[in-house]
Amino acid sequence: MTKEEIDWGREGWTKRAYKLLEGIHQFPKDKKIILIMRHSHRYDSEDIRNHMNDYLTPIGHKYANGFGKNLPKDRTIRIYHSVIERCRETATNIVEGFNYNDTAKVEIKGSLDVLYDLEISEDNFYREATKYSLDRLLYRWAAGLYPPEMIPPIHEYAIKAANTIWTKLKEGNKKSIDIHVTHDLILLCLRLGWFGLPKDKWPSFLSGFAFTFNEDEILLYDYDHFKSIEIPYWWRRKEN
Repeated sequence: MTKEEIDWGREGWTKRAYKLLEGIHQFPKDKKIILIMRHSHRYDSEDIRNHMNDYLTPIGHKYANGFGKNLPKDRTIRIYHSVIERCRETATNIVEGFNYNDTAKVEIKGSLDVLYDLEISEDNFYREATKYSLDRLLYRWAAGLYPPEMIPPIHEYAIKAANTIWTKLKEGNKKSIDIHVTHDLILLCLRLGWFGLPKDKWPSFLSGFAFTFNEDEILLYDYDHFKSIEIPYWWRRKEN
């Protein structure tokens, strides 16, 4: 891995993105990896109802490409993304960076609903997001303060997302990295719903977490270090 051509130390979010790359290189070589990450640097309309049209900036394109260029070259990369355009742009740039010499094993697999859709109406979401910060909205949801007809319980979303994302990993070869490009709120939801971890730092551009499955644990790279996490009972039950 090299820092050439791009200054990964220029801002806080670029430093965190490079830390994530370093972590990916430290996983056991014979383990499949799932990487859940936020899209790259975007424009900000400062209008929550128009955020879906906030596309990547030139800096965002450049660093997403650099992220792909610094992924392990001995891996097979499969990329999924949210339906929102900036996530597709990020995925495309990662592919172009990883496959800069046209010899890499990489494929964009397309969009997944669970990387964007929490099954809440736009009006309900915008109303609550106007009243509360996104992290507080998340904890209100986790506490059961919203009726299920408004939004399904967070554990149901977490299980649904795992049934989609974790199951797809089985389709890859033993050196696969499945990358899922999503949004800050989804990252917080999955980190809490899968691992029971509350927000520590807000997910910045091109940041996220990566993990693999061992026999009795999940090996998680979170922010800048590894930690051992128990496999959820509902996944053990499904697998058995």
